[in-house]
Amino acid sequence: MKRIDADAFNSCKKLRVLKIKSKKLTKKKIKNCLAGSKVKTVIILKAAQSRFKHYKKIFTKKNTGASNKLTVKKSK
Repeated sequence: MKRIDADAFNSCKKLRVLKIKSKKLTKKKIKNCLAGSKVKTVIILKAAQSRFKHYKKIFTKKNTGASNKLTVKKSK
């Protein structure tokens, strides 16, 4: 996955957790991707663990357009 379009999860009202496997996401490529969704948690899977600090900075309520506060976690 190289980008997540704006309002990509707008119609997914029951979605609460988003799992990220990609290492190619940037701040511009995820702008407003969670607008209108109820996502509360973003889990960074093992494939993308090297980018965890970067993703923790870019997956913010302000940047993603989320209505809830986001929690970014590592997968176990």
